[in-house]
Amino acid sequence: AASDVVIRYIRVRVGKGCQPDQTGDGVAIYSGPVERVVLDHVSVSWTIDEGFQLWAYNGNGIRNITLSNSIIAEALAGHSTAIIAGANAQSWGDAITDIDIHHSLIMSNSHRNPLLKNRNARFVNNIVYNWGFYAYQALGGTHDIVGNRFKAGPLDPGVHEIQIGTSSSENSATASIYVVGNQGPNNANPTADNWPMVRAVSGENGFEVGSLALSFRRSSPQVTLPFPIVVELATSLESSLLPTVGASQRLDCNGNWAPNRDAVDTRLISEYQSGRGGIPATENDVGGFPTLASGTPCTDSDHDGMPDSWETVKGLNPNSASDGILIAQNGYTNLENYLNG
Repeated sequence: AASDVVIRYIRVRVGKGCQPDQTGDGVAIYSGPVERVVLDHVSVSWTIDEGFQLWAYNGNGIRNITLSNSIIAEALAGHSTAIIAGANAQSWGDAITDIDIHHSLIMSNSHRNPLLKNRNARFVNNIVYNWGFYAYQALGGTHDIVGNRFKAGPLDPGVHEIQIGTSSSENSATASIYVVGNQGPNNANPTADNWPMVRAVSGENGFEVGSLALSFRRSSPQVTLPFPIVVELATSLESSLLPTVGASQRLDCNGNWAPNRDAVDTRLISEYQSGRGGIPATENDVGGFPTLASGTPCTDSDHDGMPDSWETVKGLNPNSASDGILIAQNGYTNLENYLNG
């Protein structure tokens, strides 16, 4: 029940470890009220449930949630699923609104890449690669599916990129789909009509049952929010997204971004580029937990989270912790300005 949360540049690697029967998501938001949460440049892998889960056990609402610039990969065999949004009752699912997933790499998971059963969502400029059962599936609700690249991998089951169930027990809205600018095995040219990429599906985790009726197609996107997603061409995603997606960087003592990708994400990007990849049973199947360099802490005399060198350049006092919470001219605290580069 926390709101106004930002989580950036974090790695969540669950793994089976010494507890082979454990379960666990990577990142989960349960029930509510929860509003205005951003997960950005997060790397999630080796989960035993979803990599990213939004689930309501009440009707208090989960609203305005963003997953961006992140990697959701290699959920472990047995329940290899990437992303889900849903609820235990229809009215509760109606209170899960404005879920935005954009500019992320979702790869080498069996299914739920994602599975969305909430009221409305936007899925924009993501790369979905190497799904083993299905890629994108939505049941009921209002969805914008814009500018994504779907790339089949070794697990390719030969299904269509986008599967839609027209109704759901977890939200009351009949499916309403806006689909444009996507690229995949069934549509090499993203500027062409995207409807051949879409198929009707027989319920959750069901099978394709033919074309989706045009009556479920919307000709315009949902109302633009105050901070809209900037849409790129699907054909440019590999060059713009792959260099920095996931927990790929860290801040140095001067507030600059420095490369910081670990061996797991480096391997995943390489597998994407070379057309390889699969679903491991445990983390040990793909090299296990990586060794991480400990690094050297920045000198921070007043322990306010801002390095002395950065404070000096910005005209702050390295010996006074009180300036970390002061509001700068751009409306953010000095500490937030450092943490966001």
